[in-house]
Amino acid sequence: LFSEDAVWQGIGPQYAEKFGALTGRESIVAMLARYLPPAPHFRVNTHFLTSETIDVDALATQATGRWIMLQASSYVAGGAEWVSARLEVDFVPGADGKRWLIRHFRTQRLFDAPWQVHPSPTGALGTLRQ
Repeated sequence: LFSEDAVWQGIGPQYAEKFGALTGRESIVAMLARYLPPAPHFRVNTHFLTSETIDVDALATQATGRWIMLQASSYVAGGAEWVSARLEVDFVPGADGKRWLIRHFRTQRLFDAPWQVHPSPTGALGTLRQ
């Protein structure tokens, strides 16, 4: 998903300190991997993206996407919260010319609020009943 020279950057008082600015695909993937299984961080983590705007330059050599994200998270250590963030992402065409890669990912926390997770009656989070 990321170009070799990609940047992942936290913007604003909360995310600038939490994420800083990571440069390079390997650094970004290593940071993201800390939140994925088997690391026990999230019990539930869902991102909802809204208000999408994507602008592509006239020569299709770069694009910028903007979203408002709502994240619903429950943590293994306890607690759950809603987090809203503004995302702005610059893209460049991949070498194969068939896909776009993330060149610069910026995230800025807008607000957070606690919430209560109610597991399904079977005790399995995320189980769908027919």
